Amino acid sequence: MAPVNVISVAVVASDPLTRDGALARLSSHRELDVRAWQAGCETSVLLVLATTITAPLLCQIEDVQKDGPSHAPKLVVVADEFSAEQVFRMIKLGLTGLLYRSQSTFDCIVETIRLSAEGRLRLPERVQRYLVGRIKSTPTAEPDTPCAAALAEREVAVLRLLADGLSTHQVAVQLNYCERTIKNIVHDIVTRLKLRNRTHAVAHALRAGLI
Repeated sequence: MAPVNVISVAVVASDPLTRDGALARLSSHRELDVRAWQAGCETSVLLVLATTITAPLLCQIEDVQKDGPSHAPKLVVVADEFSAEQVFRMIKLGLTGLLYRSQSTFDCIVETIRLSAEGRLRLPERVQRYLVGRIKSTPTAEPDTPCAAALAEREVAVLRLLADGLSTHQVAVQLNYCERTIKNIVHDIVTRLKLRNRTHAVAHALRAGLI
């Protein structure tokens, strides 16, 4: 039997019943190491479950991300009510997956966790359309502005493919690089521009009109 790559998942929920139910259901998947979030715990993915995204919940997510001992985890959110501004804020906090709670099954949540662990994005089509419209209406950066000058042609090509939902392995194949090179390129962008993660880097380039 092929070895299973285990994904560590920490759960934050709006109420104990939702949290305990999620822990029970998700723990049956052997590729997931699931636990309730606790201060200082190391995790690859932070799963947030709520009916409505509230200001206190966003503050809690921020606290969780800042509390991580080494790196901020990928963020997967399952909720029914959230504003566009909250989506932008969650992207800055590492959002890689967003699902409507009323339309989601646990199998769908597990698949989104897998995609997020691979560095891929999963957003509802309606949210994607809004983000694209919002970005198109934002003034683009001139070629000589710091934002535009900060990204090399190769870096823009990498971010463009990541924005299309490709994994780092798929980007490497597409551009004829090794996957380690792609990861190093993304790391350099995030570090140089003081961004949080690859999702934030893609959003940064989109807002600047570079991709």
